[in-house]
Amino acid sequence: MLTSESDLMRTIDWKEESNSVVLVDQTLLPKEYRIIECNTLSSLCEAIKSLRIRGAPALGAAGGFGIALAAFLSGARDFETIVRDLEVAGKTLKSTRPTAINLGWGVDRVLKAVSDAFDVNGVRDIALQEARDIAEEDVATNKLIGEYGAKFLKDGDTILTHCNAGRLACVDWGTALGVVRSAIAEGKEIKVIACETRPLNQGAGSLPGN
Repeated sequence: MLTSESDLMRTIDWKEESNSVVLVDQTLLPKEYRIIECNTLSSLCEAIKSLRIRGAPALGAAGGFGIALAAFLSGARDFETIVRDLEVAGKTLKSTRPTAINLGWGVDRVLKAVSDAFDVNGVRDIALQEARDIAEEDVATNKLIGEYGAKFLKDGDTILTHCNAGRLACVDWGTALGVVRSAIAEGKEIKVIACETRPLNQGAGSLPGN
């Protein structure tokens, strides 16, 4: 059972011990909070396709971590082979949500980064670091949005949001709801009306702190 916001992990992250991708299964919310571990590319692709992970910024991180996962799963022994493996993995990841621009962007960013490597281990190191950079930059960007946007909210305001707009749509903190969170952190009392969208009522049920 969750007792505080500190009990929550990021929406998507890398698990060092098993070199796998871990994420919050959003299809179970708000009734159940479950972390799933994707240790194969197919399991991550299924999570993307079935909307277990959703939200543009979160999908950008999923694309990046997906390429890092493919790098660690590849049995290639030379640079050229592992790069070809990652290119195939990239196409597979993109095909799960062809209209998700951030997903393709995350894939392409990591693929471009690994071109600076010289060997298989270098590819893996760079792929993982670049994916982590995508995640960290998303959190930093969201907090800057929150800091800036909170200036426009007054104590007692009511805010209407639509669809996924909180930490679940991102790696952490949130976009529209990130502004609200920043305002609350400043001591302001803000009421939120969260509208939902189909197919999974995105935005209606969320984690504490989302």
